[in-house]
Amino acid sequence: MNISASDHERPRSAGTVRINALFLALGCAGVLAMSIALSPDPRGFGTHEQLGLPPCISTNFIGVPCPLCGMTTSFSLMAHARPVEAFNAQPAGVVFFVICALALAGALTAAILGFTPRWVGYLVRAKWIGSVTIALMLGAWAYKLVSYVR
Repeated sequence: MNISASDHERPRSAGTVRINALFLALGCAGVLAMSIALSPDPRGFGTHEQLGLPPCISTNFIGVPCPLCGMTTSFSLMAHARPVEAFNAQPAGVVFFVICALALAGALTAAILGFTPRWVGYLVRAKWIGSVTIALMLGAWAYKLVSYVR
């Protein structure tokens, strides 16, 4: 009989799951609420400046958008139900916005019920998530580089 480490792991209590889920839900809700509160910059980037952050160094000094260029604008456009413009601003932003909304739903479910929905557990443990995220970011950056007009 083989005994693995997972055989000895104690499952988390419902209280711990609820507290962790509540923190995740608050974080996601904060990001989504901020996305609604911001006015999307018509240039397709620069919305983050409304938060007191400086303009993009890469765009201003090198003349090339950074890999995250347009992310805040994309989130804000998605929050204002303008997905086509959000995609044009930053394709990865559309995907991450949807993931954030789904994470909020999953976290609220876990906070209320005291257990993590199976689909959330599957995604958290999936080994391909990192590779897909990197590929998505590189593809979105390539799109930004090709579509960027100064």
